[in-house]
Amino acid sequence: MPRREFLVESRFQLDSSGGAAPVTLGVFGHTGQVGRVLVQMLREPTSGTNPLRWVFGFLANRHNILWPSEASSFSENRQGDDWILILDRFQRCPGPKILIDCTADETLPKLYPSLLASNIPVVTPNKHAFSGSQSFYNRLNRPEGGFVRCHYETTVGAALPILSTIRALRESGDRVWKFEAALSGTWSFILHQLHQGLPFSQAVRRARDLGITEPHPQADLAGMDLHRKALILMREAGYQVEPGDVLLPRWIPGVTFRPGLDRELFLNDLVKQDPLWSTSILEARKRGEKLVLLIRFDVHRGAILGLVSLPAGNAFAELRPGENRLEIWTDRYCDIPLSIAGPGAGAEITAFGLFQELLRVASRVH
Repeated sequence: MPRREFLVESRFQLDSSGGAAPVTLGVFGHTGQVGRVLVQMLREPTSGTNPLRWVFGFLANRHNILWPSEASSFSENRQGDDWILILDRFQRCPGPKILIDCTADETLPKLYPSLLASNIPVVTPNKHAFSGSQSFYNRLNRPEGGFVRCHYETTVGAALPILSTIRALRESGDRVWKFEAALSGTWSFILHQLHQGLPFSQAVRRARDLGITEPHPQADLAGMDLHRKALILMREAGYQVEPGDVLLPRWIPGVTFRPGLDRELFLNDLVKQDPLWSTSILEARKRGEKLVLLIRFDVHRGAILGLVSLPAGNAFAELRPGENRLEIWTDRYCDIPLSIAGPGAGAEITAFGLFQELLRVASRVH
């Protein structure tokens, strides 16, 4: 296989006085929007007080894989669907290990159980594993014969403490029976641009160029991203739900999820939707309202996803570009909901959330 020298300087190196072995990290998607930022964070010096150390075991994207931890660091071309071979080699690395999946790949999560069974935690913003079948979600959260688990706080709300808050409520004996959420930073950005007068097609392009959208913007626009987040939220709240139990929103005529569709062709085609969106925004403005994309759930009606028109001044109507907001009603928070809000989109904030979660996980694998 083609080889070339490749040197990676990790943030923490084993000091000359000895000590615990550094955690070995395997990173899938290191050249993607989120992965690139995360790897840069891991390489740079920090002013934080965390004493943990780590080195890179491998860095991989869909084309090649780098093995900087080997005695002679080198790069190899990927050989088709070689996930299993890569992970088998990673599992043989000495000392504690953590797998970081920064991809949006649908097949890689199928290999998470083998990692968990080998006591290798997974840290990821990849939603596919946790929004597929309920049985697979259960398997990842109750791994057979292991004590490690997947860590996926950043699948919903980027660096916001949404899933951890819901878990803490349930662990304390509380019950979530209703929530409303604007959890698409992409859509809060796009709708804000539309209310400022920008055409729909241009607003989507701007979001894409700023790294706010999913790798393919159609995942956001066709509702796939929001659908996955709704499933994950409901499951974290303690409800058993299959993907087919939550209907995809259909708010843009002609915009559907078509795997393999070229991104530029998709974006160019959005110009046809500009008049429709301009009319919708104008009508909402005449009513003194704004359009907001919401997930609405309660224990009696299930979940509803879609655009709603809310009065100006409503907390959801006043979302800033890229902002997420969640309001939760529980047995204890029944009169005034528990609210969590903040930035929820973009590579920087998602990578920061991953970095925070990685610190927590690494402190427990030594």
